[in-house]
Amino acid sequence: MARMALFLVALLLGLGLPAYGHGGRFRGPRGGVPPGLPEQPSAPGASGGSFHSWTTWWSYNRFQHLDFRRRQNERRGPITGKRQKPEDPNAWRGDVRERLTPLMLEALGDEDEEVRTAAAVALGKWRVQKAVPRLKELFHKDDVKQVRESALLGLMLVRDAQLREFFEPLANDHEQDLRIRGFALLGIGLIGDEPSRTYLLGLLDPGNKKARRHLPRKKKERREYRTAAIFGLTQAKADLSSDFLRIARDTRLDEDVRACALSALGKTGAKTHVPMLLEILKTSNSDQMRRSAVIALGALATAKDDEVVTELGRRVKTDRDRIVVHFATLSLGQIGGPEAFALLRKYYKRSNKEGRSFFLIAAGLSKHADAAAFLKEQLQPGKLKDARDVSAAIMALGLLEDEQHTPTVREKFEKAKDWMLLQSSMVALGILNDQLSADAVKAVLISRRQPAVMTSAALSYALLRPWTSIPVFTDLLQTAKGVVALTAISQIMGLLSSPRAVDPLLELYKNKKLQRQARAFALVSLGSLGDPEDIPVFIRLAFDINYFIRSDPVDEAVTIL
Repeated sequence: MARMALFLVALLLGLGLPAYGHGGRFRGPRGGVPPGLPEQPSAPGASGGSFHSWTTWWSYNRFQHLDFRRRQNERRGPITGKRQKPEDPNAWRGDVRERLTPLMLEALGDEDEEVRTAAAVALGKWRVQKAVPRLKELFHKDDVKQVRESALLGLMLVRDAQLREFFEPLANDHEQDLRIRGFALLGIGLIGDEPSRTYLLGLLDPGNKKARRHLPRKKKERREYRTAAIFGLTQAKADLSSDFLRIARDTRLDEDVRACALSALGKTGAKTHVPMLLEILKTSNSDQMRRSAVIALGALATAKDDEVVTELGRRVKTDRDRIVVHFATLSLGQIGGPEAFALLRKYYKRSNKEGRSFFLIAAGLSKHADAAAFLKEQLQPGKLKDARDVSAAIMALGLLEDEQHTPTVREKFEKAKDWMLLQSSMVALGILNDQLSADAVKAVLISRRQPAVMTSAALSYALLRPWTSIPVFTDLLQTAKGVVALTAISQIMGLLSSPRAVDPLLELYKNKKLQRQARAFALVSLGSLGDPEDIPVFIRLAFDINYFIRSDPVDEAVTIL
């Protein structure tokens, strides 16, 4: 699946979906890309590569804004029963799990490695306890490394406290490769109880001699191992914000580990630590620490935090690190309010080619009353010459989530000749619930040959027609000949809020004449339909992080849909 997935990634864009059933290591391009041809949804290298685009940020954070289940449920309205009380619109997902668990268990023994991979992750997401012995057996005995990793991922997602006795020896085992050891740490974090927290925090304490014996010997692997431990701690069932701050200030630890702890602090919601984050931002000479600090401040601060807004504006204007500038720009947008928006408008005029799109996206994030006028002004003929910037402005209008702006987005969609703009405008129309565009988006979906355009059209159509789209998608599954089209459509069907999506995917899986990737991705989508989580747990890990901090186990995990 890995080779196929890398091909899909290049097509599905940051506007699309994760391409892996079990995970994958994404690496972005080293240089710029031609106008209209989007980058892969990947994290650049530690140096930032030669170009950093809003599409990279979007690929990590898009599900915060697409949020399919919430949008579909809101657009459907309350479902009332005999007592006129709203029913749970996701109640049917439990029936999917009950109905298909035997099929998933059987798929663990499929001759195809891709199918075994998809089934292992689905069973984990569904927390099927009786799958645990089979998953352990796959992990220890399967001939294919990818299947062994997926079995471990499945065990992690079960989130059973008894599995700590299984995970800890793996995490401590110097003979295991880093990815396996890191996955085990994430698994311990997902358990989330006090013994799990104690174990993971011990690995992050340089003075803990017992825990120090378990650390990898190589500096790079030790850094990535501890980073995985921090991500595991973000799942803890307790407020660890003070622990994250302590780790961030411990100069005995690697700089990237400390910066990762700052990112994690932003996930805690602990606004009481905003002054300390601000102090770190003001005083740190580390680019990575400042990157993480501005991200965390964007997540925690409010428009009332005047000093934070002022400092972020100063970073946008003067910071020596361009990634800090980009992240500070986005954080101003997240914080919002009149002062933050005024700074965005002020410094937009001085932005360079790389930074311009971040200001446009930040305007959309701000939800400010004047943001639409600002964005529409930039969309006037001759203002924006780069397709990436035009696409960012259109997506930003979508992020405002105000339906009165749909005519502008619709016009750009109808006149779009650029590949990237067409994709952005369709996704923005889906966010804005522009029902007038639904038939036109459907026409693109069924007529376009470029898989990336088709995928964005399917994403949009799934938002616009979350229930009536099923026959359209089903017909595409029956008529599509290429594996890319089959896998893309089946993935998006996994996002729908209707049990009627199950049988077409089941039929696709059972058709053994199809390419193995198509069958495997049908199982991935069935797993998504039965997932009790509104947003998959590992996808949530990717939100609001400093993705320039590299850790192979985390890179792999955050791609799991």
